[in-house]
Amino acid sequence: MRKILVLVILPLMSGCFLGTFRTPEPIGAGNVEKNLYFNFPFYYSRSYKEDARSRNCYYGGGNFGMMLNFGASENMDFGIKYDLSGGLGPEVKMRFIHQDPLSIMVSGGFGYHFFAEGFSWNLNLIGSTRISEYSSIFLGLTVSHLPDYRNLAGVSDYFTRKNFRNFGGLALGFSFRNFRIMNSFKSFNMEFLLPFDKYPPIFWGIGVGF
Repeated sequence: MRKILVLVILPLMSGCFLGTFRTPEPIGAGNVEKNLYFNFPFYYSRSYKEDARSRNCYYGGGNFGMMLNFGASENMDFGIKYDLSGGLGPEVKMRFIHQDPLSIMVSGGFGYHFFAEGFSWNLNLIGSTRISEYSSIFLGLTVSHLPDYRNLAGVSDYFTRKNFRNFGGLALGFSFRNFRIMNSFKSFNMEFLLPFDKYPPIFWGIGVGF
């Protein structure tokens, strides 16, 4: 039973959350939105993956997180976020340019990671252009300070790994908003991120708002 539990949990605890999962469009004053997101590393081939492993730069799985966002004004959101890499902490997003169809925003936050016993932080600069009433495409730059969860040998490593380092990357994403499915889902984001590090070559992730 323990081996089965390890096989289920490890893929969700051996990644690095490197992504934005935010668009420059605020949710609107007085609104509340809940978000779930996850991402996975993508390797070109088995040899590329083994090369990453040999250099101690291998991520064995993905990551998962959630946010609770509040619309403070037409150009600002704030909230609280928890994910497996960054821990628990506040987030804020501010749109400082809005000239339809273009929007540009900055966001950031910090969190305390209870297992790594340290503080994480993230900064994002994102610009988007609206394609239609329901969709937009966005480009972003993200930098984060997170625990280094490369080359975990097992679940126990997640609880004992204490070293933090800086990560960064460039993001390309697609956002679909202002719709409802079964009176529940409000938004859907898909994102591809090219990290500044060589490994992995791409992170792929999705986020859902409701």
